[in-house]
Amino acid sequence: MSQAARVRLLIGCLVGFGLWTWAVLAWPALPAWDRAWSGPVLDPDSPVGQVLSALALISSPPVVCLALIVMAAWAWNRRLRRLAWAMLATVVVGPVSYLLIKGLVQRSRPGSPFADNIVQGGWAYPSGHVAMATVLAVWAVVLRRHQRGSGAALWLTRLNGLVGVALVALDRWAMRAHWPSDLVGGALIGASVAMAAWFVSLRPDPRPDGGAGPKARQAAVVYNPAKLTDLGLLQRRLDYEFRQRGWKPAFWWATTPDDPGGSMAAEARRRGVDLVLAVGGDGTVGAVCAELVGSGLPLAVIPSGTGNILAHNLSIPLDQDAAFRIAFEGVARPIDAMRVTGPGFRAHSIVMSGLGADAAAMEATRAELKQAVGNVAYGLSILQSLGGDGVEVTIQVDDRPPVTRRALSVLVSNVGGVQIPIQLFPAALPDDGLLDVLVVAPAKAADWTKIVSGLIAGSIAKPEPPEGLSDRLDQPLEYDQGRRVRIEAVPETVCQVDGDVVGPTAWLEVEIEPQALLVMAPPD
Repeated sequence: MSQAARVRLLIGCLVGFGLWTWAVLAWPALPAWDRAWSGPVLDPDSPVGQVLSALALISSPPVVCLALIVMAAWAWNRRLRRLAWAMLATVVVGPVSYLLIKGLVQRSRPGSPFADNIVQGGWAYPSGHVAMATVLAVWAVVLRRHQRGSGAALWLTRLNGLVGVALVALDRWAMRAHWPSDLVGGALIGASVAMAAWFVSLRPDPRPDGGAGPKARQAAVVYNPAKLTDLGLLQRRLDYEFRQRGWKPAFWWATTPDDPGGSMAAEARRRGVDLVLAVGGDGTVGAVCAELVGSGLPLAVIPSGTGNILAHNLSIPLDQDAAFRIAFEGVARPIDAMRVTGPGFRAHSIVMSGLGADAAAMEATRAELKQAVGNVAYGLSILQSLGGDGVEVTIQVDDRPPVTRRALSVLVSNVGGVQIPIQLFPAALPDDGLLDVLVVAPAKAADWTKIVSGLIAGSIAKPEPPEGLSDRLDQPLEYDQGRRVRIEAVPETVCQVDGDVVGPTAWLEVEIEPQALLVMAPPD
């Protein structure tokens, strides 16, 4: 959400609450509407009455304030300091605001059989229960935005917040604790308080003047704005890390659809920075890695995408705060890179390249689907790509005799795992100086059972060196290792380099570049 959108939302809540309060005080039709829609008369000792009383106690403002304090402590521990202070402020400002307005309006509650309930006293307008439930719901959504997750997870949090506020309002209505207009006023003032505190917490930090001395280190941050829910928060958190560690202010460069990070990484090399942080998904990380190969400049991966393959294989956590610590306190681990050549192109690959169904699946996977359902999007696209007959491929590993297969996919990898939770290359290591080759060549439906069982076995068994490609044509799943691989395809087929789809192409050659890239990784 942009700053302008937050301002509009805050103004809308404040104006809405002001107009609604005026209507409660001065609009003659509103009391009649309240009486017409007042709650039922229930027996407090009935099962329904006891459930309503219990919910009223659980959702009471003191209990909600305690939950907000716990959430603020969680945010503080994750170095969301300003957000934590704003959350604690609503613990005070929320009750003070609605109690002050209650005293000014002095509206009586409707007659209720629950009048003796412990949470039933005081004036009616606005509802304190609904006000604080709304504050809690807003903060839950804000914290969800600051965590990694799919768009579906964020929408689920929003839905849960709305349902929670609605349940609290329904409970207060059914107990005849409030008139319906009190509940609306509670939601509006709660949203106003939470939005105002959130807005204040987003005030930018003063930038340091860079006077940390000529020897102070400096970083460059290359980020994909499409993968971030809140750029301002990321900037404040990293600026905090730089100041605390005595670094100069960092360079910040956003990627674009036409430039996923390569030119930004090249500019970082030109300016002589000490560290490059890649904040984004596999596309951003791959583009930055490719430019830093052979530079000796360390890269820190802050995973924010769908697959996060390199982070997974180097044990870099998806938690942003933990990834920050590794960026500054980890070890610079040298890993291999792959030089990929094809008709009319040359590129570096850090994770995996290949041709066939995997490349077709990546080409077919829509960004919107990835954002909504995460890694499931790749699985859906792969299933769509399995119906073909494959292509005829000739594969040569190093100087060994070439072999020919009708294969669905041929993959060349530098790491063991990919998006799905299975080790496609169980013997692969990112720093062993070897390429790992996988040929998927099912000839009949029964071969899929062998493929699935082989992948599962390779994921749970102790890795062993692959047997290599042979002259046998009845092997639906084959592995090999080497320093150079050449693949020729008839007819031409689509290929991919670290998820970047190229082609169709008639041939692909991959060669290892041992320990050509430095990546910040957890200490052993």
